[in-house]
Amino acid sequence: MNQLILSLFLAWNTHRVSDDDLRRLAKLTVMHAELNSVSALMMASIFFQEGRLMEKPPRHGFGCGVGQVLPVKAWGRPTCDELETYEIAVTTAAKILARCHKKFKSINGVLGCYHGLDTKSNLRYANAVLGRIKHLEVLR
Repeated sequence: MNQLILSLFLAWNTHRVSDDDLRRLAKLTVMHAELNSVSALMMASIFFQEGRLMEKPPRHGFGCGVGQVLPVKAWGRPTCDELETYEIAVTTAAKILARCHKKFKSINGVLGCYHGLDTKSNLRYANAVLGRIKHLEVLR
């Protein structure tokens, strides 16, 4: 199942899968809470850095461990569509983690789990992500 998710994310990132297919993927991943939840959040982080699609995955690939902060690149102001897609990816991964680990009650807790918020820069990154998601809600 993880290979299916990875394949769909890769296909969507190269515009071979529609947004509707991505939403179906989101529903599928939430339904299957036994999936590797950290991998799901890691993929969301990799493909939706700061609300913008990356042209290709980072050089270190998908093998980074829990708590390792992924590189953040300044992509400029994201569009509403990009923010919505990013919101879907992050909240989907958050739901998976919340189901697998009952102690996490919010997106903030999930990001804290994955990114290991032990430095101010990590905390700023997580807050920036949350701020963009909240900004999307305002735009609606």
